[in-house]
Amino acid sequence: MNLTKFLIPFATVLDAAELARNVSPDPAHVEASESVLRELSQYMQELNSNGNLYDALLRKQNASTLEEHELLRSLQRDFAVRGGPSESPETRRQIMSIQNEIIDWSIRVSTVLKRTEMVAENRKQRANSSQEAWNVLISLLNRRHDLAQALSYPSYAHLAAADKLLRHPGEVSSFLDSVSALLAKTRDGSLRRAKVPVRAYCNPLFGKIQPYLGVDRVLKVFNALLGELFGIRVFPLQSWASKDMIWHPSVMYTIVIDERDGNQIGEVFFDLFAREGKIPGAAHYALRGSRRRKDGSLQQPCAAIVCDFPESIRGSGMHHYQLETLLHEFGHVLHTVLSRTSFQHLSGTRGPLDFVEIPSHLLENFAWDPGWVRRFAPQAPLSLVQGLEEAKKEAVIAELHLQAPFAALDLALHSFGHFGWGSEAQSKIRRLIRQTAHGDGPREHAVNRESFPYLPHIVGYGGCYYSYILARVLAAEIWGCLFRNPTLSLSRAGEILRWQCLCLGAAREPRQILSDLLGGSAPSFKGIAEEMGLVENNFSDQPVLPAPDRMNHQAEPLA
Repeated sequence: MNLTKFLIPFATVLDAAELARNVSPDPAHVEASESVLRELSQYMQELNSNGNLYDALLRKQNASTLEEHELLRSLQRDFAVRGGPSESPETRRQIMSIQNEIIDWSIRVSTVLKRTEMVAENRKQRANSSQEAWNVLISLLNRRHDLAQALSYPSYAHLAAADKLLRHPGEVSSFLDSVSALLAKTRDGSLRRAKVPVRAYCNPLFGKIQPYLGVDRVLKVFNALLGELFGIRVFPLQSWASKDMIWHPSVMYTIVIDERDGNQIGEVFFDLFAREGKIPGAAHYALRGSRRRKDGSLQQPCAAIVCDFPESIRGSGMHHYQLETLLHEFGHVLHTVLSRTSFQHLSGTRGPLDFVEIPSHLLENFAWDPGWVRRFAPQAPLSLVQGLEEAKKEAVIAELHLQAPFAALDLALHSFGHFGWGSEAQSKIRRLIRQTAHGDGPREHAVNRESFPYLPHIVGYGGCYYSYILARVLAAEIWGCLFRNPTLSLSRAGEILRWQCLCLGAAREPRQILSDLLGGSAPSFKGIAEEMGLVENNFSDQPVLPAPDRMNHQAEPLA
């Protein structure tokens, strides 16, 4: 398919260019997509540095609706932390130049890291690829620090925290310390073997259930779950009707229907299987956001879910972690497709990174719920299904053990400053790896593979990788409040999640959304402690987020 034709309806959002870049095997399409990505990103940087636009926003003090107020606040914040609109014209030009370099280095980092993972076993080729990866990583980190300095922030970690739930690197560090304290309580006794930092394989039950998780069955039950939770259904179009909409024969184009009135409310592309030229991993792409048109009608959102499942699972069944991955990424899709915001800037996953990961982690829980596992795998022995609920404790612990060093290293790298170049920079980064691992061999190995730091999501989540852990902690609280609440039916819990969170996108302050979902309670570590098997604990009184009035800990510029 001609991806240029596909991109035309979605050309106003960066995710469309990123999708085309990652799913096409054609080098010409990849190159064209990277060009579009650069052009759109640079255009956004120009807008963020436009002093006239910023002055107009500052003059616009009266918002007619809460959503308009949130839009103004969001745009003003974007200008302040990314564009330097109050700086001199010369400084603004410098900031734009650095931003554009960061875009280029980000594209090169993701390309080089992908190639590094896929190089042949030839030692010389692997060494050359590793050295190239080092060079682009160091360049990206240094330019990020330069940007922070140009915007008067102490470090890039301070800049990245400016619009997050945790608004200062010190708050992130304190949060990670609390997670480490939780993990320390699991290092003895029956949960000891869960320290193996590979979640998918920390218990043999995960492999035993694979033959019972047929792909077609899983997708059918998943659709039923959406119906019972949110009153929506996903309907694939016939291939002849969607041939002009898809980029590969294995891609499924679907429409989302609201069962209450039968109306179409969105579109979703499913690109689930690995193929040559397609980037490894799983991701969600928001191709079109929700917005209110001039005639009052609502633009329907559109999203894509992309995974790298091997074709062999069509016959052998899904691994349990693949079911989790499917649910995780579709949690993001739901955030996009169910969004009903008047402004695309606030649609779906446009909110703070450490907030938008919550729905995806929340949906993962249905891969562990005994009732739903029985429906996903109806032929599985009951003892196997019941065993999974207990195995979840080990899986959660293993996941936190795996993610904690990534988060700690990410924070350290983006708090450090300028690394210099060449072997000097490599030595400094290796020293940070040893420091963040605290002498723990498995932790150090997790982030230092083949003599190069393994840094997942270094491009999109730089300085914010802790978001995955924070989202897991907050999702555990919400799951307990909504889906383990005996007074709430599944449909009522889904209704609350849909209308008090998913449909709002970023149109309401994230802390307010969390408060509404938790019935006014502040999130604690109680939920995640229970998921880890620490039933007798004192974590219910330990807050996850600092008090909102702790203004002294916000990541404001130095100037």
